[in-house]
Amino acid sequence: MEAGHRWKVPYLDNPRVFDEGLHGGVKEPGYLEDVKKGCEEACKDFGQPTLSGYQRLHKVACAHFDEETANCSPLIKIKEAGKFNRGDYCREPLSILYTLTPEQMMGKIKFDTDGDVLQISNEARQDVQAKLDRINSHIENRSQALGLSEPIAILGNYSNLIYIHYRTENKKLEEIVRRLFQEYTEKMAAAKSSDEKIEYIADLYQVLEWLHPFPDGQGRTDLIFLAKELVAAGLNPPILEQPYFSSWAHLDDWVIYLKQGIERWQKEFSTLPPKP
Repeated sequence: MEAGHRWKVPYLDNPRVFDEGLHGGVKEPGYLEDVKKGCEEACKDFGQPTLSGYQRLHKVACAHFDEETANCSPLIKIKEAGKFNRGDYCREPLSILYTLTPEQMMGKIKFDTDGDVLQISNEARQDVQAKLDRINSHIENRSQALGLSEPIAILGNYSNLIYIHYRTENKKLEEIVRRLFQEYTEKMAAAKSSDEKIEYIADLYQVLEWLHPFPDGQGRTDLIFLAKELVAAGLNPPILEQPYFSSWAHLDDWVIYLKQGIERWQKEFSTLPPKP
C-alpha cells in the first residue's frame, strides 16, 4: 500500500487476523476487505461528521456479515448493519488486568498455568475500584454535558472481570449522536492547537464507544472513524496496541495513550521507502 494511504489499515500487525480467526474468535472472511471499503467510505465524509455518514460507514464495514452462513455475528444480521439497534446487548466483559499498571499488578496477582487470573489481592482490587470510580464520575459528567439525566455507561467490577454496562435507550441514540457530532464540530472549529484537536477527537471516539449504538461491529467502525477524523484535522492516525483502551480509561489517560499511538505511526511511516 502506498505511504499516503497506509492510514487506511488500522490493523498493521496482522491485517488478516480476523479473516483467519487468529485472535481466537470466530473467523470473518471478508473482514479486511470490508475494512478497506469502510476506509474508502470514510473518505467521502471528510467534512463535518454526520449521522448518515457514520451509519453508512458501519454498513460498509460490516457488509460481510451473512446470516445464511457461519460467517455471522451472533448480534447482528446484514439487514441490520448501519442501524442503531443495540437490542439486548447491554454489557461487555474485559479482563481486570486491563485496568492495572504493571506496578499495581506486581506481587498482587496470582496466575494459573494457562496465564489466567487465579487470585487478586485486596490492594489490587482497591486500585481497580478507585480507577473505575474516577472513570464513572467522568462518564456521568460527560453525559450531563450532553443534556442527559443518566450516564451513558457504567463500568463495574465483578470477580476478575470489568463489565461495561451500556445504558442509553435505543430510541435516544440517534438524537444523542447528532448532538454529539454538533458539539464536536463546534469545538473543532474553535480549536487553536493540535493538542486541543486531539483531545476533542479522543473525546468523540470515547463517547461513541460508551454509547455503543450498533449491536456489533462498533469497534471497527469507530477505529476507521478515529483515523479519518485525525487525518481530516491535519494529523495522522494512531497505531494502538490496545485499540479499545478508551473504554476503560479516563479521558486524560486516553488522550496520552492516543498521542503515543500517533507518534508510533509517525515512526512507522518514517521507515517507509520514498515514493518513486
